[in-house]
Amino acid sequence: MLTDAHTHILPDMDDGSESVEMSMQMLAQLHAQGAECVVATPHFYLHREKRAADYLQRRQARFDTLLKQQPPVELLLGAEVAIEQGISDVPELAQLARENAEHNRIADRMTVVEGDLKQHKKLFENRKFDYIICNPPYFVQGSGYSADGAQ
Repeated sequence: MLTDAHTHILPDMDDGSESVEMSMQMLAQLHAQGAECVVATPHFYLHREKRAADYLQRRQARFDTLLKQQPPVELLLGAEVAIEQGISDVPELAQLARENAEHNRIADRMTVVEGDLKQHKKLFENRKFDYIICNPPYFVQGSGYSADGAQ
């Protein structure tokens, strides 16, 4: 099954589709090109969002609007999360990861673990993994974007 795993197809959500009509045209084009599954991955920028919960509600509403239009492909929900200073301190991001896993029907095969990677021996004692995906802070302090929008 051909899957497009990175699209900005949700209407009026980010720098992608501007309307439901545009989203449906984009989905029709993807379908015509052989895509059977499309993952909507709208941007999440900490410095632009007041609360992650607001982003999640807005994202879900846009997703539901598209589903009502009966798109010609399977539509899944994700997010493109920008790594910026302070992102590790947003507790709702773990919820975002869990919701993405539920939407994509993989929640039974993954675990979201929150903690300090410096404590990895305590967090993951005697465990084995197929994949580890993490967000270690790697920006030099005072560089990049911060949660208050400063650069």
